[in-house]
Amino acid sequence: NAWVFENFSAYNTGGILVFDLPDLPKKRGGHVKVWKNKIIQNNYKNFAPKGNIVGQVPPGTGVMILATNDVEIYENYILDNKTASTAIVSYYITENPIKDKDYVPYPSGIYIHDNVYSEGKRTPTRKNKMGTLFWLKFGRRVPHILYDGIQNPDWLAADGSVKPEYRICIRNNENGTVANIRPDKIGLFKSAISRDLKPYDCEYNSLFSKR
Repeated sequence: NAWVFENFSAYNTGGILVFDLPDLPKKRGGHVKVWKNKIIQNNYKNFAPKGNIVGQVPPGTGVMILATNDVEIYENYILDNKTASTAIVSYYITENPIKDKDYVPYPSGIYIHDNVYSEGKRTPTRKNKMGTLFWLKFGRRVPHILYDGIQNPDWLAADGSVKPEYRICIRNNENGTVANIRPDKIGLFKSAISRDLKPYDCEYNSLFSKR
């Protein structure tokens, strides 16, 4: 239930991180709006203590949404973050074991729209597992909006599509290129990348009230 707006978030390792983590008293957080922020050049080396979850955030991350739900990212300037301008990922990408039986490790109900991203090439860090993955997949042409594609099978309809309330929606982002890394199974990213925006052409007007 957080509103994050009109901040200047710059020159760190990661700009704005929206996480839902296991082993916490509060379950299924989320319900977050992030708008009218300037999220710029968050390319500094990661100085978090070893073992800390934020220590796995790659330098060059603008916005990261990890395993949380009902998040709207809009009307932000997300510029010159060299690894991942916006990443939507499940907790599985951390490769950490999950012992919390009540924890839901998947992102859902995410709406990213009307943001401005920078033009030009980006060079992801190779001093981080996630950054190295993006480098191997994309080189210096990393799409601005990255989705790890790991889905909860319980959220799929009979035809294999994601049920409406769990969808990732992406619309009207300036320079906002998109890629789904599409893993074969949890932990492996060997299948072809999808750059098709059509599966994410939706909106969540009923979920988010303006101001």
